[in-house]
Amino acid sequence: MNNLNEIMKLEIPKLTFDSLRKRKKIKQQDLKLLKELIQIEIVKYLEVLKLSNKKIYKLKKYSCKSLEDAENSAIKFRNEINVSQKLPISNLIFLLEKKGIAIIQIKNMENRFKGIESFSEVVEGIPFIVLINKTLDGRKQKLTLAHELGHLILNIENKELNQEELCQRFANALLMPRRAMINEFGDYRANLNFREIEAFKKEFQINYYAIIIRLRELQITPIFSVGHLLVHLHLNKEKYDDSVIPLEEPYQFRKMVYKLEAYGEIEREKACEFLKVSKEHFSDSIQYYLY
Repeated sequence: MNNLNEIMKLEIPKLTFDSLRKRKKIKQQDLKLLKELIQIEIVKYLEVLKLSNKKIYKLKKYSCKSLEDAENSAIKFRNEINVSQKLPISNLIFLLEKKGIAIIQIKNMENRFKGIESFSEVVEGIPFIVLINKTLDGRKQKLTLAHELGHLILNIENKELNQEELCQRFANALLMPRRAMINEFGDYRANLNFREIEAFKKEFQINYYAIIIRLRELQITPIFSVGHLLVHLHLNKEKYDDSVIPLEEPYQFRKMVYKLEAYGEIEREKACEFLKVSKEHFSDSIQYYLY
């Protein structure tokens, strides 16, 4: 594998990697490799943005000093992107890229980066979210995206607060708004038919566990009922729909590269290098992306 300096002849931006959260211990050589892969992809993205003369959108930050602030920030963000508080978000990557957030996906080669799911940082004014793919389920991917969005837009000044907890609350509220949950399940339910949760899961494309936790979070369901629901799910999961949904795919980077090549701003060879595809694959794909 070529190193970063061999691949790109640009100045390498400084990254803090502060939000690179490790749930499990990872070998130092694997962590070094992951950081280098992230740098490579960010440098490529920045070069394409500069060549495309793309406008930089400044993300609005929301003050967050409590879980309720995180909840309200999700409401405000939904209002900002003009999505009803009662409706699911069908394609989160599409909405985030429209807001000027750069989305990058990195393959988890042979599961070397086990325990690391995502990373977010603002680089040269551009907010980046990097997904380290280890799941084939779009539901898990969506929760991870929403969590990283929380890290980008929540202004958590008090460092003693649990940032992970606040960002997860933001993610839950963004994907399962209070109004949608109450509209579906009511203000208070001591007893629920699990098929109700299954229906909500299919509509909002969120997994069972996240929905049950959200019911408790909003105090719609008491803690003893949550325990019963989790046990029931564990014992009877085969009875319910557990099929995965496809991963959402970033499109903005590819679209910019194809457009630059079409206008003659870059050679096809350079475009293939950016996209990591062969010239034959580029030719097969070009009709789809030029619109």
